[in-house]
Amino acid sequence: MNLAEYHPLFTDNLQVVNIELGAGCGNFGQIYYPECFITDMETKSKLDEICTNHFVTISCDARNIPCESNRFKNIIMCNPYGYGFKDRRDYTFLNELYRVSLNEANIIILTSGVNRFATPDKVKIRIKDYNLEHSTTRFMFDYQEIDSEKDYEGYNFFTTNRRKTFPKFKIALKCLKA
Repeated sequence: MNLAEYHPLFTDNLQVVNIELGAGCGNFGQIYYPECFITDMETKSKLDEICTNHFVTISCDARNIPCESNRFKNIIMCNPYGYGFKDRRDYTFLNELYRVSLNEANIIILTSGVNRFATPDKVKIRIKDYNLEHSTTRFMFDYQEIDSEKDYEGYNFFTTNRRKTFPKFKIALKCLKA
């Protein structure tokens, strides 16, 4: 990707160092990580049809973020469904997270216990395999159980089909670059 292919919001707002991927109708990133781009793969017009409100500033695929490398301090995902950690041999998503992360960036994944695409065990295995594939530790993995109703009081989390959900885990990846 060359500079001309970067989204102008990314290149014109370098002070914004946080990004939420796959936000859909939510704005968790803007609330808990101020100065945050909100993204989703759906177009804004499609989100206008399915959301009462949406806060998406940039429509993009999380596997191909239109910005320069070494850009973000925090990358946030709430209940990522259908992408990222499902295919053991496809590292496209993890390669993209690594590319756009600053050294020691935090990748925060809030997930329910029933989202089969982002359970702590599944993410841990993918990170282990990814690190082995690259013969180095690119990401460190940790997680904790959370009470999202208490920890994020007043914030409503939803699934992709707009059902209310309650994240039970906060997965934390730390990006390490030499």
